[in-house]
Order: sequence, then C-alpha cells, then structure tokens
Amino acid sequence: MFQKQIYIIILFFVSLHSYSATITAKAGGGAWNNTATWDCTCIPGSGDNVIIPLGITVTSPSSLSSINSITINGTLSITGDLTFGNSAATNVYNYGTLNVSGKINFNNGWGGGDVLTVETGAVVNLTGNLEFNNSSTGNFVVLSGGSAYITGAVNSPLTNPQNITNS
Repeated sequence: MFQKQIYIIILFFVSLHSYSATITAKAGGGAWNNTATWDCTCIPGSGDNVIIPLGITVTSPSSLSSINSITINGTLSITGDLTFGNSAATNVYNYGTLNVSGKINFNNGWGGGDVLTVETGAVVNLTGNLEFNNSSTGNFVVLSGGSAYITGAVNSPLTNPQNITNS
C-alpha cells in the first residue's frame, strides 16, 4: 500500500513537469506553426517556454497567448495581433527584434501579470495600437534600454496609466 502511494506521488510530479517544456527554434527558423522550426519537432503550446536564438527568425500568423514565456534573441515577426491574457500570465523577454503588424493587446485584467520587456539594444516594431484592456494594472511594457516604435495609439482604460516604464 505504501509503495503504491509513493508511485502515485511520483507520477503526479512527473505529470506536472510534462505540461511545461523549454522549446528552442532550430537553425534556419521558420513558421511558428511548423514542427520543423522547433527542436522538439512539435508546436509550442500552453505553458511552454520558447527561445528564439540569435540569428534566427520565426514568423507567426496568430496570437501566442497560451505560452508561458518567450525569449527573443533573434527575430519574432507576428502577422496580426499579439494578444496577452485570457488565462495565465505571459512574459516576453526581447533581446532581439519583435515585429507585430497588428496590435499588442493586454487582456488579463487586474493584476494580470503579463510583461513585455525590451532589453538593451532590442527593438519592438508595432504597426498597430498598444492596448491595455480590462483595467490591466498588472500588465507592463518595460523598456530596459531597448526601443519601441509604435505607429498606432496607446490605449488604456486607466485614468493615470503607468503600464509603460523606462528602467
């Protein structure tokens, strides 16, 4: 009986670990939704931590809202909107280039915890609006020595928005 309980506990912890993986784009890059782009020969999914290495470009036609974190050392180009939220917090660490041809939309609500950090030398090119929806006080864009070029407007439901910081 005791051995069975230990076995069940071990299976529980192994199953928790299997829901989150670190997935890295392979040399040559490619489309986000193509399994050949990734070292796991899979498509990154809910809870995964994604790394795009220096010199590699990944393109995506859709939102990446279910990803736990994305570290961009190369280039991530999104055709359409980059939407954060609707579930768990997402962190994007940009050390390279992030191109978004739609809008960047923070949807997580109060204390959402979504963060887009733009590190020294990094660039965000946004041709749409930067949207903070649902009174998103816990969602931030942090310019940590990097640059953000926004063609559209910055919209926030807050009277005194402090969602963009320059550290």
